[in-house]
Amino acid sequence: MNAKFFGILTFVVFLAIALTATALSESWYEDSADIGSLRVYVDGNMIWSGRCTGDSSADQVYCYTYQTATPALIRGETMPVKIVFTPNEDLGNIRLRIHINSYRTELVDKTVEFDAFDGNQYSKDLAIAIPSDIDAKDTYTLYVKLESRHELTGVDEAKIDLSVQRVANDLSILSVELLTNKDNYHPGNSIYADVVVKNVGNHDSDDVYVKLSIKELGISRTVYLGDLTPTDCERCDKEDTQRVSVVLSLPLDKTGSYTLEAQAYNSELSETVSKLITVKNPSLINILPQYTNRDVAKGQTTSYNVVFSNFGDTAETFSVNVIGLDGWATAQTTPSTFILGAGESKVVSIAITADEDASEGSHPFLVKTRYGGNTKDMQFNANVKTSFIDWSLVLLIIGIVLAAGIIVLLIAMLSKKKKVEEETPETYY
Repeated sequence: MNAKFFGILTFVVFLAIALTATALSESWYEDSADIGSLRVYVDGNMIWSGRCTGDSSADQVYCYTYQTATPALIRGETMPVKIVFTPNEDLGNIRLRIHINSYRTELVDKTVEFDAFDGNQYSKDLAIAIPSDIDAKDTYTLYVKLESRHELTGVDEAKIDLSVQRVANDLSILSVELLTNKDNYHPGNSIYADVVVKNVGNHDSDDVYVKLSIKELGISRTVYLGDLTPTDCERCDKEDTQRVSVVLSLPLDKTGSYTLEAQAYNSELSETVSKLITVKNPSLINILPQYTNRDVAKGQTTSYNVVFSNFGDTAETFSVNVIGLDGWATAQTTPSTFILGAGESKVVSIAITADEDASEGSHPFLVKTRYGGNTKDMQFNANVKTSFIDWSLVLLIIGIVLAAGIIVLLIAMLSKKKKVEEETPETYY
């Protein structure tokens, strides 16, 4: 009798919920329910509810969920989410996690781990920051999950449909890409910027312009972008997003750090983003290898000298790396990192030691130098041989021998002449 009464009561409850709920999302039976009830609130309004009904005498419990409203995401704002739940047993080390899918990065928030006890009601507040460029054409779902070290039963999770609320008129600058030099420039350089603008409002944005400017220098450049529709229209050749290139020339006599502003605007709207750029005089650096091709015997070492000179008015830090020696040689660079003050020079020695089993022939390698955001690559070559004659040393020895021979010959000739003079008799008249 009790079981029959319980079945009728469950049906009545289910029918009442089905009549009052906006949308019955899901229903099922379980042997037991770790989480007996779960409710989700956005901006203080309940938008989703789930519950499991039954008692200890029943073989199974009946669980159901329903969504009562579809919350609207407001671009650029934070969506507060409150979760209220009641466990049917003691649970340790659980946490609540919420996230929104379909955006290019996951939008997520979660609590720290906590304990929950049978029959108590718990309330947790979380929030998700909604990006300003989230697309209203896409569909989004808010996922709510009670996480534990073991799989939970009952209403431990929720899946909630969301919509994106578009304002009447709005523009968004999606990106500002500096095509050359990135954020480091020299006086007189041109700044090439690609600016991507999107209409994120509900209505057309007509006659949109893009302006690139540096207020501290009093320079600007404006380019006409055109009309942007709320959504793309392939058949009518209309777009909600467009890219435009803007070129801005820097003065010849100004250096320092400046704020570069990109502004998208029309008669009703304006959106601005900023980037920090640095304008400095070019470094006058001279890097000159004394020689780039040398012979080296297997197991022996040869050296390459590179002269670094700083003719600028500021110090520069250098790093030198050797690339391309794998399998045939090792390198020792002295020094590998150093600082050159204004007007200073330094000779860097690169000692290349060929492996005993290095293959004979030409072995090119690269010397890469970095300084002040710049990179200079220099191509070198080593000719590996089994053995070779150092002709410079041979010629030096020959020269020394010849010089010694000439000196000995001169001494001998002088000695002989002196002896002849001593033996010649004097004649008296």
